[in-house]
Amino acid sequence: MGIRLDKGTRICGYEVLSFLGAGGYGDVYLATSPSGEHVALKQMRAGGPGTAHAAEAERLHRLRRLIGLHCPFVCAILDVLEHGDLQYLVMEHVKGESLEEMLKREGRLSLAAAYEVVGHLLQGLAWLHGQDIVHRDIKPGNIMIALAPGGKVMAKIIDIDVALHLALDRLTVGLFGLGTHQYACVEVIRGTGIDARADLYSVGVVLFEAVTGQLAWPEICRDDLVRAICGPDRPSVLDIDPTLPKPLDHYVSRLMALHADDRPASAEQALTELDALHHDVDVVPAGPSRLPSSVPPPPMMKHHVLHPGNVAIRVDTGEFRGLNIVIPEEGICLGRMALNPSDRLISRAHCRAYPHDNAIELRGLRARNGLLLRGGTKRRHGAWLRPGESILIGRTSVTCISAPTMKGTAP
Repeated sequence: MGIRLDKGTRICGYEVLSFLGAGGYGDVYLATSPSGEHVALKQMRAGGPGTAHAAEAERLHRLRRLIGLHCPFVCAILDVLEHGDLQYLVMEHVKGESLEEMLKREGRLSLAAAYEVVGHLLQGLAWLHGQDIVHRDIKPGNIMIALAPGGKVMAKIIDIDVALHLALDRLTVGLFGLGTHQYACVEVIRGTGIDARADLYSVGVVLFEAVTGQLAWPEICRDDLVRAICGPDRPSVLDIDPTLPKPLDHYVSRLMALHADDRPASAEQALTELDALHHDVDVVPAGPSRLPSSVPPPPMMKHHVLHPGNVAIRVDTGEFRGLNIVIPEEGICLGRMALNPSDRLISRAHCRAYPHDNAIELRGLRARNGLLLRGGTKRRHGAWLRPGESILIGRTSVTCISAPTMKGTAP
């Protein structure tokens, strides 16, 4: 059994400052190191005799191998201590809030924020898997949304002390409580045949919750959950929000595939597929829609000039009315994010706009409502706009203008 540590308690030169919370394997405290830095100190119960003790010793050995190694998307292991009958894990103290806390407050994330978080998560898992470690407990509570130097927001994997070497799937049974089961694949729940693709399944469940605000699987007992996961009815993000992109639904379904062979082969492959998905729907990377109080919110898009160019689109109606969007050579997505977030008739990635001399070409329509040119002509495949010509996208009217004649473009 562990013991509760009071403020001022010293463990091998580390001084306890406050209690942070209880983890699956012990309590976590904020402490200062001998050099005066803030760290997270996790108290771990020592293993008993026999096989469990040998496995615990091997787990501690693997943790010690991580000391001094660094990945920006994984909480760093700084030291492993033994004090009396207990072991203590010294970890980087990650400031911010967990994704679980953020989702409780926000309900769900924007696509941009969800893709950013999952991208960081996959990079962290690629690094862990490169160390022959499978986390096995990826869930919103183990993903911290932290503030990096320079004000950049990043996701960081924490609580890796229960992560096992690839060959040690025998220790899986019994580690999971009800809540964690909702993010675990069948092989993890059963404790057989676990490899790195088990973590990718959990990433899919996290992404499902992040974009819909709901759990993919109901909160039921383990045996019932296994029957549900193995059943014919697979959860779909489109069942909860039909406006979400179909490629996103396909990606989540691949990650959450019942059989490991049907998932991406590695975190690197999953990241490559995410990049393709990101490009396909043209979501501009951004932080979560509302960040922890310590993280400044990203500026609104209407305060930016996107790129220099010869032509631009002026938003005539809606939330961004009066905004001039300069069209860059590589093109730009025209959807809700750029034109009018409150216009539900506009797709997130309605079309792309490209400059051609003093005109704009619109390509790649992704919405059933198409485009309405001045005069009521409906186009579903593309259109050309010249200065002075207007177009209706959803309920939002925009006009092509010449960049040199623009007024009021925000700096």
